Amino acid sequence: MHIDKPDWVKHGDAGIYSIHAAAEGDRVVTGGGDQKVRVWSSACLQHAAIETNPSKPNLLTTLADHFGPVNVVRFSPCGRMLASGSDDKVVLVYRLEAGGGVLRAAFGSGEPPPVENWKLCQTLKGHAADVTDLAWCPLGEYLATASIDNTAQVWAVGSEAGGMGTGALSMSPWQMAASLAAHTGYVKGVTWDPVGKFLATQSDDKSVLVWRTEDWSVVRRVEGHFDKCFGNSFALRLAWSPDGRHLAATLGTSSTKHCAVFLERQTWEG
Repeated sequence: MHIDKPDWVKHGDAGIYSIHAAAEGDRVVTGGGDQKVRVWSSACLQHAAIETNPSKPNLLTTLADHFGPVNVVRFSPCGRMLASGSDDKVVLVYRLEAGGGVLRAAFGSGEPPPVENWKLCQTLKGHAADVTDLAWCPLGEYLATASIDNTAQVWAVGSEAGGMGTGALSMSPWQMAASLAAHTGYVKGVTWDPVGKFLATQSDDKSVLVWRTEDWSVVRRVEGHFDKCFGNSFALRLAWSPDGRHLAATLGTSSTKHCAVFLERQTWEG
């Protein structure tokens, strides 16, 4: 394993709270305490010769539409959209458009001119408190979000027209497909299984809920493994194995030790 920490990947003096790589591996997005989303070139991270080449910008764009720290950022499966969630209670969705390289930075921002043209296309105002996590379904048809308002929400992605190569952006408003309110504490993690049949959420109420996406019913409430966990963690982000047979949840305990909990899909037992 090779670990590198480029000193130019930063959000001023603020912390970086989330990072995500696009599926194609060409971009990395970060969200930070400076209320900004930044998209970076992966090539500059992977090749020293490109990293030091002034004709190859490492920062592709800076998006400054949030009014609170950005807690989570995620590219869509196709890599042409990205979503961000913030303490301002809002989820913002951007779409990559044509026109990069001829743009100007906002007046007085101090940012370099954007290389890529990421346009704000959706503002999702469904939560009543900080957004802690979000996840695209495997085919990009839905976006799930989690919040400390004790709920998770699922948004149906709107249809689109125009886009890359046309210079036009047109997308119908997204609709909320479900509001999942079975938790009794802050919801800090959400994830889809690899085929989109189940959605899992983890909360400060010391439980993991598994939801059936066909009707948004609770298939299983998993408790017991998290009884000794504290409620002051920044995130409880869980993940499915690539084959969908196991679900990994965070902040479990075994005897006196903290551990991850692996749940078997057939029984939902750890």
